[in-house]
Parts: sequence; C-alpha cells; structure tokens
Amino acid sequence: MFSAGMREMTLTHGCFISYRHTGGLSERFVTQLKPALEAYLREMDLPHGEHVWQDRYEIAPGEDFNITIAKAICSSVCMVTVFTPQYFTYDKVYCAREYQAMRAFEQKRRALLGDDAIGFIIPIRLMGDPPRMIAGEKNYVDMSRFKLHTKLDRAAFFSNEIFRIARQIEECYKRLRRVESTLGEDCRSFRLTDEEETKSWMVNEGLVAAPEPVLPFR
Repeated sequence: MFSAGMREMTLTHGCFISYRHTGGLSERFVTQLKPALEAYLREMDLPHGEHVWQDRYEIAPGEDFNITIAKAICSSVCMVTVFTPQYFTYDKVYCAREYQAMRAFEQKRRALLGDDAIGFIIPIRLMGDPPRMIAGEKNYVDMSRFKLHTKLDRAAFFSNEIFRIARQIEECYKRLRRVESTLGEDCRSFRLTDEEETKSWMVNEGLVAAPEPVLPFR
C-alpha cells in the first residue's frame, strides 16, 4: 500500500467520512453530519483545503474512484467511520478497504509521534455494536439515538458530540504538524489493498466469517 520513498506529505483534508452506502439511515445521517462537522472545523486550526471529504460529492463523472478515494484517505488527518451492521461484510468490501488503509496510516503516525493512544480513526456507532476489534480498543461516539426523522442541528446532544469529534480532528492535526516533514507518503501513488487481500484481513481479524465452500454437483 505504501511507497518506499519518504516525501513530505501535504494534509489537505480534515477528515474522510467512511460509511456504507445503503440509501437508508446511514445516508441520511452522513448528509447531515458533513455540513454540521464542517461548520465547527471552519473555525479551527486545520489544513487549507476540503475540511470534510465525502465520496458522494468529491468524485467527478468518469473519474477513477479507486485512485481518488485512496488519495483522499492518504491526504486526510483523520477518518470518521459510521458503523452499521453492514459496514464490514464479506461480499461488499469497500468500507473495509478504506478502514484498513487508515488503520495502517494510524499505526505509522502513532509510531512517529511516540503515542500509541492517539486515534486517527474516530468511530461513530449509528446502528448495532461496532465489532470487537473496534469496541475493544477505541472509544466510539454513540449516535444510535439518531432516527430517520432526527435533525442533527436541532438537538444539543448531537451538536455536543459533533463538536467533540471536530476538536479531536484539530488535536490530531496539531500533533501531525510537528512531524509532517517526516510523515512522508506520496499520496499520488498510494492505493487501497485489493478485494481478496481485504477479505482475508477481515476473516483474520474476526470481523466476518469466511463463507462455506460450495461443493460441486456430481
């Protein structure tokens, strides 16, 4: 996934939103989350560029979305993951590919900062429970009270939680600026792992079960 050469990396996005495109609750939630989060981030100390990157709006017609998404993750300070029971599935692996990519960046950034506790992946629980791998090591933001009729900008609870997310993104950026000259990945050549490798990773991490083999008919 990573290039061998060390180059100065330019952070141009505050966060990348990763979520399952189901057209239902998660889509409605993210549609409201993006402008609410941007409203806070515009007032904070962040890189110049797009504060919140969401693929629904940032990929032009005819553009190679695999390359564009990989570059956006590489250029983002943090990833905000919106968890539903369909986030990790064996047959649709794109969310897992995004998560796997940012997890690798998180590990590398922690090593450069000398801080194993700081998180560059911010999980949001929307429906169900995050998998054990996530819930066992990360403090997630519980937004499960959000329903189809909910308006994020009209509820103090949601506003407070979104503000907390924004402050965490700002804190991560402040720390990364100290090591940005050695952060060093060339986002132009960064690519996501392929589907089969990602499926193996999900099975090994206990995120999904491998499907039963299909026996041939005789």
